[in-house]
Amino acid sequence: MLDVNITTSTEKNGNRKNGLNNDITDFLLTEYDNVAKAFFNTYDLSAKWIRVYFIFLAVPFGIGAFVLKNSTVSSPPQIELSNLPGLVSVSMITIGLLGLFISYIVIDLRMDGILYARTANGIRKYFVDFGGDERLANLTKSQLQKYVVLPTDIAVPKFFKLRGDFLFLVAAMAVLNALYFGLGAGNFIQKYFVKLNISLGSFFWASAAIFVIIHFLLFWNAGRVKEKHYCNSQL
Repeated sequence: MLDVNITTSTEKNGNRKNGLNNDITDFLLTEYDNVAKAFFNTYDLSAKWIRVYFIFLAVPFGIGAFVLKNSTVSSPPQIELSNLPGLVSVSMITIGLLGLFISYIVIDLRMDGILYARTANGIRKYFVDFGGDERLANLTKSQLQKYVVLPTDIAVPKFFKLRGDFLFLVAAMAVLNALYFGLGAGNFIQKYFVKLNISLGSFFWASAAIFVIIHFLLFWNAGRVKEKHYCNSQL
């Protein structure tokens, strides 16, 4: 036991001489493990929410089939986009609003994932800068890139950027949510609020544009909030 304690003490003294604080190093190694697990967990949760989202999208089709199957008339009416049954219209409105909520959850999970990635970058930078190895300290940036492939910059990746696969996902969800809400609400108003004399086409395009704008505002604001509350905060 005495030999172990002496060795541990010697290692700590050696780390201090090399500019490496053993306590902070142990903390950062543990933090790195936790951050890596949290990072992959955000992707798993996002995938689960997206699966739930696509299940919701199928609900109006099931309701439409139910309405046709249980119609009391001898020749069931055909369902048209400009003349949807009331129950189908309500379900589409509900799915459009739920889709907006799920989009926000997926966006927020993405921002969390980026925050964890930046945290890992900072920990990686600590070991690159204060690794306690003179050979590492003497390497130029180009030489260092041969060994450290992942970034060490806590400012990347960006929270909000108008490119990439996630932008495509947000845009696709925005269009689908706009389509469901616009068709559902337009048919509902046209059928039950005839006096308003609102054109289905006009209402659909107006509500679709609003929905798409809301999605991108949620995307932009989620990144802005994370940047302000975490990356620009004072220790």
